Amino acid sequence: SSGINAEYGVVMREHRILCTTISPSSLELCAINNSRPLDDSRSAIFNRAIGSKYHYYQLEILVCGEDSAVAIGLADFDHSPSKYPGWMKGSCGYHSNDGIIFQRGSHSTVGLPTCTEGDIMSCGVRFPNRNFEEIPKGDGTAVKGEKILVYFGKNGEEVGTVEMVVPSGGLYPTVGLSAGDHVIVDFEAMTG
Repeated sequence: SSGINAEYGVVMREHRILCTTISPSSLELCAINNSRPLDDSRSAIFNRAIGSKYHYYQLEILVCGEDSAVAIGLADFDHSPSKYPGWMKGSCGYHSNDGIIFQRGSHSTVGLPTCTEGDIMSCGVRFPNRNFEEIPKGDGTAVKGEKILVYFGKNGEEVGTVEMVVPSGGLYPTVGLSAGDHVIVDFEAMTG
């Protein structure tokens, strides 16, 4: 089912993740078990594009499913909800089960810490080429062609980064889950 949060909303094209609003800035996501084990990945793509105002979010892993693989990252709005962030062009993601940052479908960074129940994974963006005094009022949404640095963390410590170029339409917070995974996504710290 699709959960809608007044501030952030969730875009779901499949009903394989249950979503519950906990607070104005937090959503609970739970991946539904299904009978197709070879097609076990699914993603929730949030409808607030990253920018200088909305540049960070985190999740807490509450329950790991049998073959758990929680992923946190960014993706373009057309990202398939049946693919983890990082598995397609226009996306990147830090994966809990193997400690790998994937970008555009390949291993970008390996050997990072894995994550499990109780861990907090985070994803944020730095804008190295911006002079923030020159940005017009508004949310400072990243624009097509802008170079950004995406950073990932575990329990408050930065563990890895990747460079990206913002695609047409922007980049959106994206969470990937396997059957049985259960997380709380928190956007409270996302506003800058």
